[in-house]
Amino acid sequence: MNLYSQRDPRWRGEIIGQSGKTMGQIGCTVTALAMLSTYFGIGWNPQQMLRRLNFTNNGLVIWESVKYFNWKFAGRVNERYDRGILDAMEDPNRAVLLQVADHSHWVVGTGNTWPYNIFKIADPIDGKKATMMRYQNNITGAAFFART
Repeated sequence: MNLYSQRDPRWRGEIIGQSGKTMGQIGCTVTALAMLSTYFGIGWNPQQMLRRLNFTNNGLVIWESVKYFNWKFAGRVNERYDRGILDAMEDPNRAVLLQVADHSHWVVGTGNTWPYNIFKIADPIDGKKATMMRYQNNITGAAFFART
């Protein structure tokens, strides 16, 4: 999986949908989905991903618009759901984005630090790997994706 930052100068100024907001401001979800596109073998960068998604008026991704050649949106929960998150991270045909920072940010779940259930992540803020300790291990939701 390629790591990307929403603040990369190549796309941080791109406007998300009709929101008037830029990738650098609110592009975590688009950037995380671009990372997943490389995991699923398509390889779109955040700018390319931006052009393939649909958004609400305030710039939120419409999850059902994530449906491509070999992967698609598979579901969403609005709570911490460790078993589902672990299952998705352990299955090579699935992936998960984690909602963190009091519902305001999305990161890619990449693994677990056994036995503590502090998930490993790829963070689109800076395009680096980290653990959920960066966000006090506070997960407030998840979005699931699967190969088709």
